[in-house]
This record gives sequence, structure tokens and C-alpha cells, in this order.
Amino acid sequence: MGNIGLRVKHLMVKVMAVLQRKKTAYTAVGVLLLVQIMILGSFLICSNGELYWQDDTSGYTIPAQTFLEQGKMLVDEAHPMIFRTPGYPLFLAAVYAAGVGDTATAVIQCILAAGVSLILYHGAALLTGKRGAGILCMLLYTLEFSHAVFAICILPDIVFGFLIVLSVWCVIYGIDKKRSVFGCLGAVCINLALLVKPTLMYWNILLCLLLAAGALLKKFEWKPCACYLLAFVCLFGGWSLRNYRETGYFLFSNIRYVQFFRWDGPELKVRVEGISGEEALGQFREELRNRYGIPYSDADLWDMDVAAKEKEIGNEYVSSHMAGYFMMNVEGLLHLLFRADGKYFESVFHSG
Repeated sequence: MGNIGLRVKHLMVKVMAVLQRKKTAYTAVGVLLLVQIMILGSFLICSNGELYWQDDTSGYTIPAQTFLEQGKMLVDEAHPMIFRTPGYPLFLAAVYAAGVGDTATAVIQCILAAGVSLILYHGAALLTGKRGAGILCMLLYTLEFSHAVFAICILPDIVFGFLIVLSVWCVIYGIDKKRSVFGCLGAVCINLALLVKPTLMYWNILLCLLLAAGALLKKFEWKPCACYLLAFVCLFGGWSLRNYRETGYFLFSNIRYVQFFRWDGPELKVRVEGISGEEALGQFREELRNRYGIPYSDADLWDMDVAAKEKEIGNEYVSSHMAGYFMMNVEGLLHLLFRADGKYFESVFHSG
């Protein structure tokens, strides 16, 4: 067994040495990029446009259209968009303003997805000093086909991922070349990613505090820190201020107000009490009606007064079952990372 391990180690050393040669590395990158383009092209062609629109797509396209028509992001005639953040609707608005539609959006996202693989290669090679490490990152990304599905869906995941990877590359490149301008670009990119999806909110707030402290203590160069703080204040603060003007609540997104009531809480209740999802959601809605006299409506997602009451009910249930909630998230993460049930391929290629 030990001999096998040594042989594998020696083989890997030889492979890495071969890949360190510039000509070999660039050939490998070219081949992987071609494979990447073929995969993305196959998904784009085989889906025949059927995957463009998903359940959440209209939550982005409608605000994009109202922004072009009225200069405001609305979900309907009466309600402003507060559940989503404006980054992806602005991206769609730019595409629609050019006179093209969903197919062009999918093509652009495929280009961004292919660009991610190149950024991963260069960033990993720069960080480790080994071209082979960059090629390995590119290979693993190429073989992870789910990004090809997201690339052809009118959803923000590819734009979001591209901005995050680009921001990390900017920081790595800026440190390696001792050029603070790239650190500034990375700071802007990570805050633009926050504007695309609010899931980065707590990370960006923490990063804001760390960079501010690092700049004051002279541990970090002040220019990228200042750029980050300025971008964060303008983007996070600006959109939160807009929501305050629309709703009276200073918030970046109201997703945290309704998440435990509408999704996480009922799912946890299913696990804890062994009832169906429909029953669990029905009990949450019944509690809303009994406690506040408010009948449940999907449209209440845009009513912050109702959303605040939903938050109270959802938080109460989740906080009383924190151990179960923690395990639910751990199992969900493992399922997401390691599931191999062919769902993506069936949805694209319509295999039985």
C-alpha cells in the first residue's frame, strides 16, 4: 500500500513538472477552454430555450422591464422590489435595452461562465506559483456541469459567481504585482456581487469592519480599504436607503423577514414533527391568522408590516429548535455538494 502511495506521489510530481512548461500548460488551458465552450454550447442548444425561465425568473425580469419603462423597479403596479436586490435586474435591463432578449442573456452568461474557468486557472497559478494547480482548478470547474445549467437560466447565479471570482483574482494579482489599483477593483467587484445577490450581506459587513480596523492599524494598504468602504456605503447604503424611502424600513432586502416563516421554518417543522410540508406551512399561516388576524397571501411578501409579523413567528419556531435547524443546514449542504441524481441532465436533455 505504501509503495502505491509513493508511486502516485511520484507520478503527480512528474505531471506537475510537465504542466509547469509554458507550452504544455497553455495547450492544456486551450483544450479545457474548448471543452468548456462545447459543454456550454451543448446545454444552450439542447435546452432549446426551455430552461430560460425558472420559478424565480419573473422576480428579476419584471423589475428590469419596469426600470426601463418607468425608471423604477417594481414587482407589480403597486409594490416596489424589496425582496430582490437591483444588480441582476440592471444587468437584464442593459441586455433588453440593446434590443435583444433571453437568448442573448444566456449567451452572455455562457461567456461569463467560460471566463470564470480562465480566471480560476490564472488565479490558482499565480497564488501557488504552479501552472499545474491552475489547470487542476480549471479541470474541476469544467467537470462540474451544474454551472452550465445556471448559465442558460435567467437567474443571477453566473453573474454573481463571476464577480466573486473576479474580485478574488484582482486581490491576488494586486498583491503579487504590488499594484493597489487591482485591490480597489476587487473591492468594487465584491460589492457589485452583493448588489446581485444579498446572500453576501453579512460577509461584506464583516469584511467592512475588518478592513476598517486593518487600515486604522496600518496592517493593510489604505487605498483598497477606502475603495471597499466607499463602494459598500454607496451600494449597500444606497439601496437600503431606497428601501427605507419605499417601506419605512432601512434594509437591504426583506428576505430575512420572511425566510423562516415561508421556507426554513416549515421545512424544519416537517423534520421535527414528521408532518407534510403542506401541513407545516398551513400551521404557520394559521398562527399568523390567529395571532394577528391576518390571512396569508403571497403578495404580503411586499408588505413590510406583514413581513415583520411573519419574521416574529418564524424566528420563534426556529430559535426553539436550533439544534435541528443546524443539522438541517448541514445535511442540505452535503446534499448540495455530493448529490449525483442526474437532475440537471434530465432537465436539459429530457432523458427518462
